[in-house]
Amino acid sequence: MEIIDFTRSAINSSLKLNGRYYRQNGILWMNFSGSGIEYFFYGTSSSIKIVSTASEDEIHRPYLMFFVDESSPKKCEINQSEMEILLVENLSFRLHHVRVMKISECSFSHVGYLHIKTDGVFLAFEEKEKIKVEIYGDSITNGYGVEATSSDSPFKTSEENFALSFAYLFKENLDFDIQVVSASGFPLYRSIYNENSMIKSIPEMFSLASFDFQTSFGESPKWDNHLFIPTLVVVALGTNDGSGGERNFDQTGFKKQFLSFVKTLYKTYGSKLHILVFAAILPLPPFIKQAYLEAIKDDNLNIDLLESKATSIGGVMPVGGHPNKQMHRYAAKELADYIKNKLLLVKE
Repeated sequence: MEIIDFTRSAINSSLKLNGRYYRQNGILWMNFSGSGIEYFFYGTSSSIKIVSTASEDEIHRPYLMFFVDESSPKKCEINQSEMEILLVENLSFRLHHVRVMKISECSFSHVGYLHIKTDGVFLAFEEKEKIKVEIYGDSITNGYGVEATSSDSPFKTSEENFALSFAYLFKENLDFDIQVVSASGFPLYRSIYNENSMIKSIPEMFSLASFDFQTSFGESPKWDNHLFIPTLVVVALGTNDGSGGERNFDQTGFKKQFLSFVKTLYKTYGSKLHILVFAAILPLPPFIKQAYLEAIKDDNLNIDLLESKATSIGGVMPVGGHPNKQMHRYAAKELADYIKNKLLLVKE
């Protein structure tokens, strides 16, 4: 038997940490959508021990997904504040690949890792270098309501699934590494949906390792952006900026926020960084689109705005008009095709 104990260290040569993370009081916290751990072991079984927040809340408790070898992924409801979860058992005694991913969003609940175990041994994690993409998004990026069947369904994390979102699907199609910073209702600049949050916009989360509504920027755990240097940044924001209507839209403030964010991205990740504004699935309000295009033109930026046509396939739009599974798949292909054909980042 072998154990990797996170109470001692978050870094281990047998692990790949996907997404942003921080270690606090001996717990490895990984809270944003799509974050989690990945490893190889030689043996027949493996388990993890985790802690969580909001596990008693049936509406907002966290959910994980487990991927083992080529088997179908399994979804896990986290309904206890501390859980030992048997991921696999009674496998053939050989090399196995395990990935654990958080599929519910950071806003409502968090998950921390205490240890992972196997009845065999962990192997050093070796993987070819992949193209890295960082995505800044909102509820659409999170897969908000994607498993719901009615447009009238109230939100609950049991029907949110990042593994069905365009962000995850495009990453799987191209075999990229992604890092996601997203929160439902949040804008690039201002939104009526997050007025009670201490942090008001996604760009404010640029250097954060986690987020919740009650914690200020100064008190939030910080992220070292040099741990993940992307080739491409996708800005999938703007829908919520239109929440107050055109009359209340501060175009000057929006453009200033966008240009400041772009400047931060280039300064941190380098001048060769590709940046794409992606109107992910739902069309941007015309005045938001215009503000983006004017800011890009005024500063002579080499940034494209890609508009998705995924809503054209129709079907029920769940939980107040959010994209369905088919729309997410369509948008994932649009984004993958753009990267292959325009950016030429993928070699056939």
